[in-house]
Amino acid sequence: MLRTPSARPRCALRRVRSYHPGLEGLEDRVTPTTLPPGFAETLVASGFSNPTAMEFAPDGRLFVTEQGGTLRVVDHGVLPPTPFLTVPVITFREDGLESVTLDPHFAQNGFVYVYYTHPVGARAFNRPSRFTADPGNPNVALPTSEVVLLDGIRSPTGHHNGGALHFGLDGKLYLGIGDGGTGGATAQALGSPYGKILRLDPDGPLLFPLDNPFVRLGRRAFPGLFALGLRNPYTAAVDPATGLLFVNDVGENTWEEVDLILPGKNYGWPLVEGPQPRLGLRGPLFAYSHFLQNGSRDSAITGGVFYRGSRFPALLQGKYFFADFAKGFIRMLDPAHPRLAFYFAFAADSPVDLDMGPDGRLYFLSINSGTVQVIDVAG
Repeated sequence: MLRTPSARPRCALRRVRSYHPGLEGLEDRVTPTTLPPGFAETLVASGFSNPTAMEFAPDGRLFVTEQGGTLRVVDHGVLPPTPFLTVPVITFREDGLESVTLDPHFAQNGFVYVYYTHPVGARAFNRPSRFTADPGNPNVALPTSEVVLLDGIRSPTGHHNGGALHFGLDGKLYLGIGDGGTGGATAQALGSPYGKILRLDPDGPLLFPLDNPFVRLGRRAFPGLFALGLRNPYTAAVDPATGLLFVNDVGENTWEEVDLILPGKNYGWPLVEGPQPRLGLRGPLFAYSHFLQNGSRDSAITGGVFYRGSRFPALLQGKYFFADFAKGFIRMLDPAHPRLAFYFAFAADSPVDLDMGPDGRLYFLSINSGTVQVIDVAG
């Protein structure tokens, strides 16, 4: 994004447009995604402008964020013309509407959470906010329903905003914030939210839970801090069966990481990157070199989901699927044996997010073609 093909990729938003200008949508592609025998790919929805993230509601509706500030809803194959909401954003570099997640009790309260870059004069700040669906028309948000959870997170360079946004099985909201593209020094600073995973309690008496691991340090630590030492935690996933939180940390020169996030742990950036053991730091659960597959430096880990459906073979149950939108692959690893990650798909069209639908099928979001595609067993 905003770079020559030989430059080092920075984050997951928009940059693929400079990698593959003029790439067509699925229906016009000469080479479809290469899948294992017995699987097939189908177009679900199209017409999105720079989509960045997606999440399914329990009733099967799919919420899709667009970088320009709109949150769209795919209602059982239909994309209504009116968006669920539109927020004012700056779209400089990777700024914009970054991510979406739904409340664990969404069916009852209609709460939708987003993370976006809000313009404040000549500056830009990232903020997580909550909106409420209109009970009379659940495909749109109630006007003036925004509740800003946290504000003032600077976006000084327009790079490395993070964006991973998910509820854990503990009912708390986990938010990944990048290092801001300033070299990573803030990722090791306990008093800063940058390069961190934050843990919030949107429904509690306090936004920052008192059992967060660094609360005991008082003013020396940011109260929402849960884990530190990350570069750009753009995507993540929570295993609905075990509660494991995996974060995909976009790397710099050599490595992309899948990190198992644990309270109080330091994942090393910018001191180390990839599988380089160092006392006091926690290495990645899995890492892969930028030079694998095609020898290109272009690489960016995006999208992740634990498969807990009934459509795929039992062998894939509980596996973690993740994508790289620059290399165009989808891989899977076994959380119990994470040293190897097997290739599941090649030549996927710029997959920027993955999710499993209530129907047990695997969906991926293409930022280049502005489509949602589904992978299912054939026949």
